[in-house]
Amino acid sequence: MRVSFLVVPVVATLCAAPALAQLEHPMVKPIRGFVLDKDESSVKTYGRYEFAEVDASGETHDLVKKGKLWHLEYLKPGPDGQPDESFSEVEIVDNYVAATREIGGQILVPATEDELQFSVPRSDGGITYAFLLASDGEYTLDIVDEKPLERRLEFVRTTADEMRRGLEQQGSVAVYGILFATDSAALQVGAAATLEDVVRVLQANPELKVEVQGHTDNSGSVEHNLELSRHRAATVTQYLELYGISADRLTTEGYGETRPVADNSTEAGRAKNRRVELVKVSP
Repeated sequence: MRVSFLVVPVVATLCAAPALAQLEHPMVKPIRGFVLDKDESSVKTYGRYEFAEVDASGETHDLVKKGKLWHLEYLKPGPDGQPDESFSEVEIVDNYVAATREIGGQILVPATEDELQFSVPRSDGGITYAFLLASDGEYTLDIVDEKPLERRLEFVRTTADEMRRGLEQQGSVAVYGILFATDSAALQVGAAATLEDVVRVLQANPELKVEVQGHTDNSGSVEHNLELSRHRAATVTQYLELYGISADRLTTEGYGETRPVADNSTEAGRAKNRRVELVKVSP
């Protein structure tokens, strides 16, 4: 197998034609010997593409991504100008699997002989997602550069005092600062401080019982968002139990995108909708 290092930093070359440079993705490069079909390729400043992903339980779900969108078609020309079918579809897929793993990317769905879905991290903090469809001597790539997570700059952490006041006065409080990995129920390091405040509030009020609710924005399908919100709420509950909060004081529910508190058409609004809520449960 001829492995090529195709996922690389941007490198300027004197021989690259401007039209080709504008079409080529700056990071996900073609296998050596393959050329871009400029007539069949395109790039949009903003678009939407539906990928798939297999979660930790082995279930496959939709993964909708938005951002700069490329559709690229490559072929390995033979002597007659037709695709060189001696370079098989399996070899094309294996090249991209190897390069993705080398750069620390993720295989979203187990590869088949002619298909691969993968993601790779970018230096600007964003993630690039790609769908590869191969046949002998040629392949297509649909690529989305998801924007960096600007919401990290917009998050306001809910303090213990704010949690206490919200539960006492309104019977509920939206908790911001419990950070999850993108499209995942895995906690990020920065979530600990806010979760510790939740623990302190519950420890200081031993009679208090709460429903831990998960909420998402409207990115992705309704079903996927509902499942994601349930997993995230369950992760929070497990954390609280780990730190001594009795399980009989906690219930867990996910509402997905069904209860927005802000406009999902803006990033600031979507950041507000991605939240955990604590709701006081009557004795």
